[in-house]
Amino acid sequence: MPIDRYGLVSRHNPVLTEADVSSPLSVGNGNFAYTADITGMQTLYAAYEKVLPLCTMAQWGWHTTPVSAERYAYSPDDVEMTEYPYRGRTVRYAVEKKKGNEQVYDWLRQNPHKFNLARIGLVFGGAQIAPERIAKIRQELKLYEGILDSRFALDGEDCHIVTAVAGERDAVGFTIRSGLLERGLAVEIAFPYGSPDITASDWEKEEAHVTEVLWEDENENVVVLRRTLDRDVYEITVCLEGAVMQPAGRHRFLVTAEEGRNTISLTAEFRRMEPLPPAADEAVDRTAEYMPGRNGHMPLGWKPDLRGSEPLTAEEVFSASRAYFRHFWEKGGVIDLHRSRDSRAPELERRIVLSQYLLAIQSAGSIPPAETGLTCNSWYGKAHLEMYFWHEACLPLWNHTELLMRSLDWYLAHLPEARRNAARNGFRGARWPKMVADDALDSPSKIATLLVWQQPHIIYMLEMAYRNLLRREENAAKQLSEAAGAMQMEESGSADAEEIGARRAEKFATARAEEFLEKYYPLVEETADFMADFAAYDEARGVYELLPPVIPVQENHRPMDTKNPAFEVEYWSYTLQLACRWAGRLGRPCPEAWREVAEHMAPMPAENGCYLAHDNCPDSYGEFAHDHPSMLCAFGVIDSGRTDPELMRNSLRQAEKVWDYQSLWGWDFAVMAMTAVRLGEPEHAIRLLLADTPKNTYVTSGNNFQKGRKDLPLYLPGNGSLLLAAALMTAGYPGSGPLPGFPKDGQWEVEFEGIDPFPC
Repeated sequence: MPIDRYGLVSRHNPVLTEADVSSPLSVGNGNFAYTADITGMQTLYAAYEKVLPLCTMAQWGWHTTPVSAERYAYSPDDVEMTEYPYRGRTVRYAVEKKKGNEQVYDWLRQNPHKFNLARIGLVFGGAQIAPERIAKIRQELKLYEGILDSRFALDGEDCHIVTAVAGERDAVGFTIRSGLLERGLAVEIAFPYGSPDITASDWEKEEAHVTEVLWEDENENVVVLRRTLDRDVYEITVCLEGAVMQPAGRHRFLVTAEEGRNTISLTAEFRRMEPLPPAADEAVDRTAEYMPGRNGHMPLGWKPDLRGSEPLTAEEVFSASRAYFRHFWEKGGVIDLHRSRDSRAPELERRIVLSQYLLAIQSAGSIPPAETGLTCNSWYGKAHLEMYFWHEACLPLWNHTELLMRSLDWYLAHLPEARRNAARNGFRGARWPKMVADDALDSPSKIATLLVWQQPHIIYMLEMAYRNLLRREENAAKQLSEAAGAMQMEESGSADAEEIGARRAEKFATARAEEFLEKYYPLVEETADFMADFAAYDEARGVYELLPPVIPVQENHRPMDTKNPAFEVEYWSYTLQLACRWAGRLGRPCPEAWREVAEHMAPMPAENGCYLAHDNCPDSYGEFAHDHPSMLCAFGVIDSGRTDPELMRNSLRQAEKVWDYQSLWGWDFAVMAMTAVRLGEPEHAIRLLLADTPKNTYVTSGNNFQKGRKDLPLYLPGNGSLLLAAALMTAGYPGSGPLPGFPKDGQWEVEFEGIDPFPC
């Protein structure tokens, strides 16, 4: 019997009955998100700002602060590099901040940065509302619909606000019901200047940006605004029902109810525009281009370019959200634990369901996500490509390959930048950077530019996606064959014919596995070319090695000390084997360099019955027993076929015994759990996955809250890694048998659908 997906998802709807600044709730679609307080808007902005800021963010929402009035930007060529010896030559990376070059270094780290598109919240009588005036709170996020329902009393008067984001458009919608709308309750839309800090907002520099009213329709229920922040430009279409909008300051507008209305609705749709050309560096007097309008300025003869899309009403936004999330939940994988008798089952199921929702709204966008997604800025809003795996590798395993393809296309588009990144130090192929904005340019860092474990991710994730598409094609072909056979047995086959036609249409609506191979093979080929070239052959040992300077997964190692880091050598070997398979599937010869490195990669270093962090780290379980226990990744994340299970069992036991748990990150617990699953220890796996430690906390919203990190109030790689672990625990891996991650003690009753096994 199929799993009741609506019931499964809905029983974990987050409900708040008081303001929780560590757990605001968000709505979104992967490319755009709006985070709200307990009013369903951003009314209590100041109360949340120092813990988890309330932002409106888009994947395209990048801002560059000009270097000066004379110069707009620096390039990577302007930063002074640190030089290292490597295989008889010198390589250069932007690691140290050199004296006299500090401004260049810091500017390149901080630009471009994500920024807050707008603050949309309630005001009363034109003034901000204090939290203590709000009572009788009940806020519920309806996960199956992506709709936030907020009920509360303001000064004793009931208010009801419904909030959602359209599934395929960057539009947020609200319906507000309250008798206070007739007595001074209004919506304020305010715009900040961009900032690289966690709030993504600078509310002080009013003169540094421009907000213009470009157009109003004849009925005054649609207003188009243009925002200009230096060269960065975007527009907002505001659609009003039962309300009017008036300017209330240089970058503020008030939306008030029409006379006699106690219900209003509004939507705000955001669109990125082409950036201003370089000639716009200096201030431009636009007064000659615009004539005065009732609410500001309008261009002469100008009409809004809505790109073929009519402005959305609030009800249309809600309807689009329901359709988007119904498709997401019904199409993707699910795990149902509600019949289990183990007391941990409800919490594990809650974390799994909420992590799926957060993945859909925060991580599954058109570019690799930041570690806080579209909630607020972490590391200036830039993506960390070594975290791409933890964010999105679960997508194809949970039958959401199309969502992964959104950001895979970003990789295709930025192959030229990755090629230049490799060529800068004389390597072939494409070297993927670590910390990037949408431009894919590597940011200076004492760590980032020396990391390499992000290189194999793209090959491994493409393999997961290919296998998912192949399985779906095989299932569709089987269903079509069965339906065709049934048709032949029926005298009136019209219903069957319709069913077959629908299935055939669905089949061809998705990318065929063969087309997928052809489209993404350039990523495999150029990534593998770099990996093979980066590995150095040691004639004495007869193996290929990963040599200094390199910083491994566990970032507390010195770059010139690190040689053959444990996870990286296994990851190199396994994914180069995958690259050879991709070439074979397309009828192409596997380059000999790929095969040679894959088959002769240096083994994982080991000593005293345990795997080490790298060749030069005998004190892996002493001085270096903090940060990520990365040697465990070499069995939890993959099984290259070269790992000794008993050495890995000893390594897991020793890591648990001596590691500084306060230094672990959210995804480390999933790695340890996956290692335990592969070692045949399911009870141990569940205990590790739900370990009660500060950085393994999952708040009401479902976010992996990182206690003790003011700069990182939530950590989406923790949520993504949890979904990877859950897939391994249910669908397993080749040869694992059913449900390898759950004890066979009679306490666990597990059902799952639509989840693929790991490739290895």
